[in-house]
Amino acid sequence: MSTRFLESRETGMSDTAPEPGEITSFATFIAQLEDGDLNADLSKLLQEIGAALSNHAIEHGGKPTARLSVGLAITLDSGVFQIKATKKVTLPDPPRRQTIMYGTASNRFSVRNPRQSELFGPREVKTV
Repeated sequence: MSTRFLESRETGMSDTAPEPGEITSFATFIAQLEDGDLNADLSKLLQEIGAALSNHAIEHGGKPTARLSVGLAITLDSGVFQIKATKKVTLPDPPRRQTIMYGTASNRFSVRNPRQSELFGPREVKTV
């Protein structure tokens, strides 16, 4: 490995002026990936996330949260860097209602409380 790479890696910065075509910011780096398609996709996702959060807040209230994760796998192969990006979006799910059930002696679920007698429904009728 050349001294130039070691110095740059150790300090995190290069003291030399950037060469033409060198990328010096993360924003420019992202904008160049996939010929700009990744940046366009992420920009569209941001707009969709904003709409989804706004709609969720209007319909259900609360403080909805979304997550946008971007991953970069950077591989050095024979002096050439190969960059593969991944993205994952998690939007808030609409709230679901809760159901209460009881456990039975046979370890099954039941909507009827097995410890409570039946108040309504079929029962024996006494005749006088």
